[in-house]
Amino acid sequence: NLSTLDYISLHCNQLTASDTNVINFLDNLSSYNDWTGYVENLQGETSSCPTSNTVPLAPTALTTTTVSQTAIDLTWADNSTIETGFVVKRDGTPIVTPTTTVDVVNYSDTGLTCSTTYNYSVVAINSVGESIPSSTISGTTLPCTPTNLNTTSVSMSQINLTWSDIPDETNYRIERDGSLITTTAINVTSYNDTNLACSTTYNYSLVATNAIGDSIAITVSGTTLPCAPTNLIQTVVSDTQIELSWTD
Repeated sequence: NLSTLDYISLHCNQLTASDTNVINFLDNLSSYNDWTGYVENLQGETSSCPTSNTVPLAPTALTTTTVSQTAIDLTWADNSTIETGFVVKRDGTPIVTPTTTVDVVNYSDTGLTCSTTYNYSVVAINSVGESIPSSTISGTTLPCTPTNLNTTSVSMSQINLTWSDIPDETNYRIERDGSLITTTAINVTSYNDTNLACSTTYNYSLVATNAIGDSIAITVSGTTLPCAPTNLIQTVVSDTQIELSWTD
């Protein structure tokens, strides 16, 4: 969706004197004096794009890629030949000016907050000013890491897990010793792990997930209660004594 002037700027090296509609349009641009020389050259069968007193064309095709809980990568298309750099705006505020130098069409925005959506736009800049903004596009960081993961040894065969809920998750994924044991529903903050072996330590990891991706895992260990002794035997030693023995 380029304006007429943007289109002419983009294709100025390809136009000829036969493009009378273009010449008539440019002749009526009182605010773009640099185009006067271009029209004169064009009518003389030469074409040299103006490079002064004109702001750059707007960038297009802005995209975001979520990298982590604190970083989002941006890329865009450069439509100008006269920009000196680009400025990325996050939620309407420039991140840094200039954000990139000439012809650099990517930027990694870091130091962000987990589970947070940001709105981005990009403008091309030169000594005259800045272009109209690109379309605004949003990007969201990965979910925050769950907190307060704890285990409680309930019996010789059961360990219970609890944790604090985080915003914007759609479920939690729990692994025991590196193997997935369950995926919970949204907002669930506990799980009872059963059918375990007695006197055994297990390592658990918990990950929050949503449509954007997975959080960093939080880990904790838990140990089941001691196994019960076996082979308990009582032996009557005397009228006042009974001897007990068992297998450890």
